[in-house]
Amino acid sequence: ERPSALKVGLQPLDAEDLIRFRHEVRLLSEVRHPSVVQVFDYGVLPGDFPFLTMEMVAGGDLRGALAGATWDRLLDFAIQASAGLAHIHRHGILHLDLKPENLGLAVSPAGELRVKILDFGLSQSARGPLDRKIRGTLPYVAPEMLLQDSYDQRADLYSLGMTLFELATGVLPSAGDDLAAIRFHLEGELPDPFTLRPDLPPRLGEVLLRLLRRDP
Repeated sequence: ERPSALKVGLQPLDAEDLIRFRHEVRLLSEVRHPSVVQVFDYGVLPGDFPFLTMEMVAGGDLRGALAGATWDRLLDFAIQASAGLAHIHRHGILHLDLKPENLGLAVSPAGELRVKILDFGLSQSARGPLDRKIRGTLPYVAPEMLLQDSYDQRADLYSLGMTLFELATGVLPSAGDDLAAIRFHLEGELPDPFTLRPDLPPRLGEVLLRLLRRDP
């Protein structure tokens, strides 16, 4: 008696990936937070194709919801996303693919928009061994992951910073091809957010600059 979304993998998983999938989705199904998409069930179809069912998130596009909106709305969405991220971190889960497309909007029974962190397909348990793979979407990936260095929940905070910088200023500093994105993360200079948006709330600008420090 509830609208649900069904997500099915396009490719079969090998034995090791299946173990990781079951573990990570089981963790996610146990993590309940208003700003994290709720997983109802999961499993593997014949042929080793993974699937999961989750709550329907159909509140529209985040960028569209922020077009022409006040700073209060952006701050509200940012706080919701941050709270959801902090919650999964407390449960030992690293998302590793945070970006605007993975922040969905759901509509509450009262008609309010609620941010939902989506797509945990690249997530990893912080308590397990880190496989040193470069995960995520390159324009949002933290420098320490590109360097194949040790990483933790702060990699998600960098991605959150890049996401919020783009939403706040309309500029994605790491835009371009893969090489341009990598070069920015490793040695590029972050544009001054206050120059891009002179009306940027000072505290928000300070948070963006802190989140996007190259050294975690």
